Order: sequence, then structure tokens, then C-alpha cells
Amino acid sequence: MAETSAHCGSSSTGTRQRGAIGRFASPMNVLLLAVYLDYCGVALVVPNLIFRFTELGGTPESYGFLSSAYAASQLIGGVIIGFLGDRRLGRKRALQLSFLGAGISYLTVGVSDSLFFLVVSRVVVGLTKQTLTCSTAIVTSLSDEASRTQALGRLTSITTFSFIVGQSAGGLLTQRYGRRAPCFVAATLFALNLCLVEMLLPAVRIATRTQAPKERVYNHDRLRASLHRSKEALRGAGGRMLLLRLFYGLLMRSSYSMHSLYESQEWAVSPAISGTLASYNQILSLVIEWALVGKLVDRIPESRLLCICLVLSALNASMEYQHRYFYIYAGVHLPISAVVGRISRTCLSSIFSKAVPIEDIGVALSVLDVCNSAINVIAPLYGGLVIGKLGVAAQPLVASAHYLVLLAPTWFVVRNVGQQFRDSERKAEKAD
Repeated sequence: MAETSAHCGSSSTGTRQRGAIGRFASPMNVLLLAVYLDYCGVALVVPNLIFRFTELGGTPESYGFLSSAYAASQLIGGVIIGFLGDRRLGRKRALQLSFLGAGISYLTVGVSDSLFFLVVSRVVVGLTKQTLTCSTAIVTSLSDEASRTQALGRLTSITTFSFIVGQSAGGLLTQRYGRRAPCFVAATLFALNLCLVEMLLPAVRIATRTQAPKERVYNHDRLRASLHRSKEALRGAGGRMLLLRLFYGLLMRSSYSMHSLYESQEWAVSPAISGTLASYNQILSLVIEWALVGKLVDRIPESRLLCICLVLSALNASMEYQHRYFYIYAGVHLPISAVVGRISRTCLSSIFSKAVPIEDIGVALSVLDVCNSAINVIAPLYGGLVIGKLGVAAQPLVASAHYLVLLAPTWFVVRNVGQQFRDSERKAEKAD
């Protein structure tokens, strides 16, 4: 009897353990772990990429070309991988293709002794690495409508957290073992991801059906209607805000496209400190967005707050250019830049959402994403050209000038958007 009870007890314990393991190894958790390892690998390599580039004799202008080549290949790769995932390979295989391409690319960055192979590695990773696209599609397939928002939120959070961890770890690895070491560790993480997904992530089935000729005609009509809606959504204030956001993105990305190299040359910081500063900057930005932005907007109109942030950013960058004291940079300029930068981006997003009719916001955001992809191609070329002519030490001066250039169009556009929003509210009140 005692033996039977003991056997039943051990059987019950084993069942609970298997249940706990099963919950931990659920497809959603496996996917999140794979995404975490993926973005840790990216954060290990990307901050060191510009240093590997300069070690091989690259210049700021040619680094701008390298960044633009990567952005252009990402544009093409996004379409190709999306099609393969939906129509040919399936989403699991598309995700594995992304890991394989990234692993080969980052291994090439580590072993490369020529600029040519470094450029090839960036084109390869741009064409194949579409982790967020593939994982978002898989999350959509694995979740129902009730839990999808929470699942996508977890996906976003895990990417942010992995970047914070990866940047710090990459700095420590570089300081101890050299700039090639993070590349080899990242390639190992992607190989691990391939095995993890192969063994634990089930294939995601995608329901497909053959379209009748009438349905194809209907889809063409829907495409024309969608293009018409895009045009209507971006008329007036919405179109002006779209141009302002793109102009802001162009100037900011070009200003800070070589920020890691600037920190290394001007402040002589070690790789470990550089990685810690990057993680600190990201954590501070997140805290500001969660805790401060809402309270500020309640007290100061968004349009005025945005212009104040641009003025503060210009002054902060200009003062940074005037001295060479690292502790002032790390303790004053870097936190101010993180705070006002996050507030500026949040205000721009909020004002843009108010400038576009609520029923057309999805179309407007899609247009913005496509245009931002084009900006990612142009901005590094422009930034590399300007900073290459003026020198890396002039980065704060370039940033300050860009903030001042943004101030006038920002004030003009957001003031008109605010007036339009207030007029709409008055009309709604009269209608009620």
C-alpha cells in the first residue's frame, strides 16, 4: 500500500514537472527566447561594426555607403522573405533563413580582412535577416484576437531588453578579447537559434486558397481604393506632418550615424564603457517615456513642448561641442539628449496621429513606414558626406545645426495642425 502511494506521488510529481516544462517550452515562449537571442546577437555586433570598418581602412563617407547598402537590401529582403514565408517556405523556415543569413554575415564581419567582404556581409544580412517580420507573423498565427495585443507587446519588450543586455555584453567582450570576439559569439547564438527553432517550434500552418478571376478583379479594385485612401489621408495637415516626420528622421539619423565612433575618438572611452553608455541611454529613454511624457503633455501643449525640446537639443549639442570633459558629457549632455529626444519623438507621433483622420490612421502609418525605409537609405549617405567633410569631432555641431533647421518648419506645421484639431473639436461640440 505504501509502495502504491509512493508510486502515485512520484507519478503526480512527474506529471506536474512535465506540465511545467511543457508550458515553458510552449511555441510562444520558444519564439520569444529565439527573438531574445537574435537581438542579443545584433546588439553584440552592430555597435562594433563601425570600428571594424575603420580598422579595415574605411572612411566616414564609405561607411555611409555601407549603411545605405544595408538599408536598401533590407527593403528588398523584406518583400522576398515575406513572400517566401507566406507562399513557399512557411514562416518557421523563413525565420530559420533569417538566422542562417545573420549568422553567416556576422561570422564574416569577424573574420573579414577587407572592406569588400564587410560590404558583402551587410548586404547578405539585409537581404535575409527579417526576424521581426517573421516573428510578428508567427505571433499572429499563434495567438487569438483576445491575446494578440499582449503577445505583440511581449515581443516588443523582449527586443528592447535584449538590446540593453547585448550592448553591455558586447562592450565587455570587446574590451577583454578584441573587436572580433562579439562577432563570433553572435554567430554562435544564431547557430543555437537554428537548432532551438528546429527542435521546439512547430511549423506554422497558413491557410491558403485559390482565387477566382472575379476575386482577382475585386482585389485590384481594393488596391486602387487603398491608394485613393492613402492620398486622401495625407492631404492637408496629415501630409505636412508626414513630411515633417520624414525631415526629422533624415536629419537625426544623419547626425548620429557615427555616434559610436565619435564617442571612441573624442572621449577615448573603452568598449565596455561605450556599451554601458548605450544601454544606459536606452533605459533612460524608456523610463522617460513611461513616467514623464504624459505628465508634461498634460501641462504643456504638445506643439510648444516639441519646439522647446528642439531648442534644448540644439543648445545641449552646441555646449557639448565646446568642451572635451567626458564626465560632463556622460552626466549632463547624454541624459539631456536621451530625455528631450524621446519626448520629441513621442510628441511627433502623437501630433501625427491627430492630424490624420482616425479611420485612415492605418493607411497613413503604412505610408510612413515605407517612406522611413527610404530615409534609412538616404540618411547615412548624407551623414557620411557631411561628417566626412567636417570631421567626426564636429558631430555635435552638425546635430545642433540640424535641430535649428528643424525648428521653423516644426513650429509652422504643428501650429496649423493644432488649429485644425481645435476647429474640429468645436465643430463636434456644436454638432452635439
